[in-house]
Amino acid sequence: MIITRTPFRVSFFGGGTDYPDWYREYGGAVLATTIDKYCYLSCRELPPFFDTRYRTVYNKIELTTDVTSIEHPSVRACLDYLRFHDRGSEIVHTADLPARTGIGSSSSFTVGLLHALWGLRGVMPTKRQLAETAIEIEQNILKENVGSQDQVSAAFGGFNLVHFSADGFELRPVTLLPDRLAALERSLVLVYTGVSRFASEIAGHQIRNIRKTTAQLLEMRKLVDEALGILTSDAPIDEFGRLLHHASGCGRRRLPAPVRGSREQETAARGLARVDPCSVQVREHRNAGDLFPATAGVRHQLNQERSKR
Repeated sequence: MIITRTPFRVSFFGGGTDYPDWYREYGGAVLATTIDKYCYLSCRELPPFFDTRYRTVYNKIELTTDVTSIEHPSVRACLDYLRFHDRGSEIVHTADLPARTGIGSSSSFTVGLLHALWGLRGVMPTKRQLAETAIEIEQNILKENVGSQDQVSAAFGGFNLVHFSADGFELRPVTLLPDRLAALERSLVLVYTGVSRFASEIAGHQIRNIRKTTAQLLEMRKLVDEALGILTSDAPIDEFGRLLHHASGCGRRRLPAPVRGSREQETAARGLARVDPCSVQVREHRNAGDLFPATAGVRHQLNQERSKR
């Protein structure tokens, strides 16, 4: 049996510039980090004593006799891509956080599954091989409306600056002094708002409207360098939070109206009315996992909420 643990990610800046339709012409960059929450996949060859050849367990259980009958798109595509037609398999998925919450869970699943299936074959893929294969499967085989940052973050892990171009991607780890990194982590909270969405549907709208949002995307690309400059300097860490607030406004303007969320929802989220704080980081206001700069007042309210439980 092979068990993989693949991290989820939080994207700080540059989201939207990682779509191939954009970066092949203009180039793109993202500043993102993985967090200490994971997708777990266990895979083993299914013994030949069962009536079914493929057993797939996620939020439902699938029992099928051939790969093409598997409903889960990533499982079906990965098994087909790696030619697992000649042997049965059992795949079981669990995770630390809910799906469809804006933390790259779908790509973490694909990367983790590829890693496990290659492991069953006795192959140790490189991180780049995992990322590029996951991008190929999600974008070109499944035809999903996804960018390229999630697969890279899931495969490489860590806090990274990733540049995208027509030639592919280049990754540079972001190295911060321990005190600076600790200050950043203390200043950010990840909040579950209880809202979930299919990222591919949102991304489809963004991709169709790339030409109409060129100015916003160019600005979001510029913010990546500005944010990195703040983190690697002696500037107050609050400047990073203010830049996140500005970036969330740029991101919201690119979303269809029904996805932007009501003012009441945003206010409730900011007030942490139903607070489920997670380990680190922030996220643009467009999915269920939202990032907020953790001011002293917010940290005080978090402590009050925890004490009530």
